[in-house]
Order: sequence, then C-alpha cells, then structure tokens
Amino acid sequence: KSHKFGVRRKLDEPTRVQAAAPFNASADCLVASKCVLDTRSEPYRAVTDVITRARRYWKSLTVFFPVKGVRLIRRDLMESFDQAMKGFQQELKDATQQLAEQYKPLKQKARQDLGQLYSSSDYPDVETLIDEFSIEWGFPSVDPPNFLQKLNPKLYEQEQARVAARFQEALAAAEQALAAEMGELIGHLVDRLSPNESGGRKKLNEKAMTGLSEFVTKFQQFSVHTSPELDAMVKQIEQIAAGVDVSAINSNQSAQQHLFSTMATLKEQIDGMLVDRPDRKIDLDDE
Repeated sequence: KSHKFGVRRKLDEPTRVQAAAPFNASADCLVASKCVLDTRSEPYRAVTDVITRARRYWKSLTVFFPVKGVRLIRRDLMESFDQAMKGFQQELKDATQQLAEQYKPLKQKARQDLGQLYSSSDYPDVETLIDEFSIEWGFPSVDPPNFLQKLNPKLYEQEQARVAARFQEALAAAEQALAAEMGELIGHLVDRLSPNESGGRKKLNEKAMTGLSEFVTKFQQFSVHTSPELDAMVKQIEQIAAGVDVSAINSNQSAQQHLFSTMATLKEQIDGMLVDRPDRKIDLDDE
C-alpha cells in the first residue's frame, strides 16, 4: 500500500456560506475544497511520481484477487519484486527529503495563493513531512490459520472452501481480463486490415504487431492457463506475430486478406469467451 500527504482540504462551514453567497446558493449544496500545496511544483511531483511508478509496477506483475489491497504474484517473481520495491522506497525517501528542503518556500507560496484560506494547521511540521509519504508491501498468507484446524475443524474447512472460491474467482477474472485485452488488440488489427469506403485498405504498422508480441510475453509471464481455448489462441497469435512481415503484408493484397480473415475469426472466438455480465467495480486503491 502507499500513503501520501493529502493536499486537498474541505472548506469550513463559514467559508462555504461565504463562497455560496455571490451565487445566492445554499451552502449545503456547495462542495468546495482548497489545495494547500502546489501539486505542479517539481519537488511534489517527484514524490508522487515515485508512488505512481511503484503502484504501476505492482499491478504489472500481479493479478486481481478479491481482497482489497491484495493481488496474486508468481512465487518466482517475489524476490525480484521485493528488491524493486525497496528501490522505489529509497527513491521515495530521497524525493521526500528534497521536498522537505523546499517545504518552507512551498508554504510561503501557498500563503500567497490562498490568501485568507491559508491555515497553518493544514501543514505538518517539516520534521514529520517525510512520514507523510510511504510505500509498504508484504506477502500475506490468504490461507486460514493453522490453529483454527484444531480449535474448530468445521470452521477451518469452511474457511478453506472460501479461500479456494476466491482463488477460482481471481483466476476467472484474470482470464477474462487477458481475453478482453487480446480482443482489443486483435480488434484494432481487424480495423487496420478492413477495407475503407473506397475499397482500399489502411496501412498496417509495426506498433500493432509489437503490441501482440508484448501481450504474448505478458500472458506467458502470468501463466494463468485456466482455459485451453485461450492458450491455443495465444499460441496462434504468437506464431502469427513472429511470422508477419509488415512491409510484405502492406504490399500484398492477398496476404493482407488472409491475415484479415485469420484475425477476424480469432476476434469472434475471443468475443465468445468474454462473459456478458454487469460490470463489477473492483477498487484497488488501498489508501
């Protein structure tokens, strides 16, 4: 999880009343806040950039798990993940130290910008500013505790079943996410290979094929392998991406048509795999 000093503060009741008055509006209908630090300043952006990159890295190596703040990671990636996060942690420490050095002029600027809205109580002491930003991680066990097996075997079995169901949900969600991503990539290719209004075709570019190759690498990294159908399609995509010469495809209408037909068939298969159900909100924020 990550934590950062919040720069937004709600306006108090008297100030909201004052702000609503020129519009002849009720303060109860007005939601207003102030920004107590310039988020565009280089020192602050450097700090938040580290946190953003750390969270992006965390998500890139993990898949959804139905517990807030928890995601699944392959065991062979745990050590490299831990080392990378320690690197982000050190970067954050250095960045917050630089922010602390610029804290006084940033507060002075806030005083000028905010005018009567400025309040010293909105700001922690410079000595504790570094503690306002953090990156934390761990490898928690999602299995029921062993002592429960002796204490209450029936409850232990129920917890085991609940954890197993969560893993199945996580695998199904990961499979659906990968299938949806693959569908978008192939859909883009089908669009690029489709005839335009005049009967001609758009040009295929290297970036589109590179996207397919990167997806194959990502799929192999996660190694979900819960669907033989999806595995087979990814294998086919890998062979297509490795064997396609973009310049040759663009100069050969027959080869272009063949690739279009292959991709269109794959797109239909992927669309058939996607579960048509209401969107579920998955909140990955743990702040």
